[in-house]
Amino acid sequence: VQNFSETIRTMRQAVEKRDLQLLADAATDSAGWNQQWNITPFFYPVMKELKRQGALGVLVAHTGTVMGGIFQQQSFDDHTHMGGPVVRLMTEFLKDNIPLSDAQ
Repeated sequence: VQNFSETIRTMRQAVEKRDLQLLADAATDSAGWNQQWNITPFFYPVMKELKRQGALGVLVAHTGTVMGGIFQQQSFDDHTHMGGPVVRLMTEFLKDNIPLSDAQ
């Protein structure tokens, strides 16, 4: 995680350049910063799995209770990363890696 002023600078560049990868980088850095104050359980394993599935980066809601991946549009145009299969893959990952008692 870079320092927060660098994260803001990266976000501004992403908007100016309309660059999804820069946006994903800034969002991932911001999510990492948020981990210091508002812990998202299982942040690192979920981030690793999203990246394995082709995510450019991750985002986390300000509450830390919702986490998602940032994907290129063409990832959803190809049948291996359409919304349904990604949701099924993440559901299987969570079921296999996070005990229900810990997730409540």
